Amino acid sequence: MLLMKYLIFFYFFVLSLLMRFPFFFKDVIDWDESTFILLGQSVLDGYLPYTDLLDVKPPLLSVVFALFIFALGKSIVAVRLAGAICVALVAWFTYIVGQKIWNYKTGLLAGTWFVFIISFILSGQATMSEHLALVPMMGAIVLIAKSKLTPGRLFWVGFLITVASMIRLNLAYVVLIVGFVTTLNIPFQGQSFSWFVKKVALRGLAYATGSLVVVSLTFLPYLLTGQFSIWWQNVVVLSLNYANSQLSWLRAMQFHFDTILFTIFEKGNGLMLAKPFGIAFISLLVWLGGLLGLGIVAVRSRKKISVWQRRDTIALVVFFASTGLSIVRGGAAFPHYLIQLVPFAALFAAAGFTLVFEKARNWQIAIALFLSIAIAIQPILPEYRQFQLRAMAGNPLRHGPAYEIADYLKQANRDRKPVYMAIDHIVYWLVEQKPLTNLIHPSNISRNYVLEVTIAPGTTTEIELARLLAQKPEFIVTLENIWYLENKNIAKALFEETLRNDYRLVKEIQGRQIYQRR
Repeated sequence: MLLMKYLIFFYFFVLSLLMRFPFFFKDVIDWDESTFILLGQSVLDGYLPYTDLLDVKPPLLSVVFALFIFALGKSIVAVRLAGAICVALVAWFTYIVGQKIWNYKTGLLAGTWFVFIISFILSGQATMSEHLALVPMMGAIVLIAKSKLTPGRLFWVGFLITVASMIRLNLAYVVLIVGFVTTLNIPFQGQSFSWFVKKVALRGLAYATGSLVVVSLTFLPYLLTGQFSIWWQNVVVLSLNYANSQLSWLRAMQFHFDTILFTIFEKGNGLMLAKPFGIAFISLLVWLGGLLGLGIVAVRSRKKISVWQRRDTIALVVFFASTGLSIVRGGAAFPHYLIQLVPFAALFAAAGFTLVFEKARNWQIAIALFLSIAIAIQPILPEYRQFQLRAMAGNPLRHGPAYEIADYLKQANRDRKPVYMAIDHIVYWLVEQKPLTNLIHPSNISRNYVLEVTIAPGTTTEIELARLLAQKPEFIVTLENIWYLENKNIAKALFEETLRNDYRLVKEIQGRQIYQRR
């Protein structure tokens, strides 16, 4: 049985590689990934998170990326391989949860569909914080499923969910809601009220201790070095500022609903599936199938089922709902946030499928898996063809403007003079140079709520940009129009005037403009 579980993990790993391999060699899929890489490298260089480079991210994200680079090597390909391993792990945990609550068919379908749709969500081919956070969160659900929730087990559940929240801070809602539900979910027929109170207190203490251990481990290094204010400012204050400056939860919910809808159906024509067909079909299967499956599971739960199955199904719904709440309450509405919901949607879709076809034999499930793979691989085939053409032509497999810019700067900037990347900031890593600002994500310069917390109250975009330009970078890499400065007229004018008066255009690479100081 143990051997079978590891064989199934190997299956998910191969499937994950199959769906993600062509994207290993692209320079930038989502520029947040570039930020995570730079944060990880800063930790490897010996700095605590936020003391050298920083972004609006919890501390364990930097640590995990540092581990990826340390273990697998300093390359974008290595980071993408780490992402593929995380996807395989989450799929494996999804399989175990499905197998424990329902049966192995449910688990196998759910894990497979998870791997597919995770590669189709915008930015899902990069290694994102969502992929990483799902590993400990699904691990926590594995601990809960079909298991007696002893204080010791609740400690590790609290520990793992809090690890997930220290990688993606919106999951703090899940920590609180799951802790509340699991602590109170005690059958106490025939027991006294005082017994119930003691039991709840013991369980709550165990869960809270596991959670607090993680939080303590993240701020203890700052406390020991007299820098606790840095932790508080960046983990708590900056995150709250970020959430308060974003969309309302209703607007965020509408945006995510539209994202799912237009992945399945043609925009403006709700009767026709979107293109490519493979993405639309798998999205329909998981998202709409997940809702239908949830209804089927709810109806089936009214019949006679085991106490374990009912409890674990409720726990899964609580995780699903609290994760959805955490996404919309976070305020921002980027499509890759939906990655956090995929394991649950896939589980309920697979559960509904196997409950409807509960008499299906193994060979019939195998055909369903084969058809899913055949359909899902179709949108990836053009990427494989491009990979083949590059290999046959003898061209480098890595591609994208960031690689070309880095190659140019290595030749033109042998003295390693300061460089300012207004776009494609992964170049700093590729040429092994430090950014001019510790706010490494280029668009952070347009976010006053970030500037006021991390630099000083009253700091504006034009003030910070003037400080950067005063350092007289030898090269500035930009686009013709920087969209994040569109509503910052003074800063935009300052930037354009500086380029016009003090710099000359020396190179254009795939829409990127490289300026050198006169």
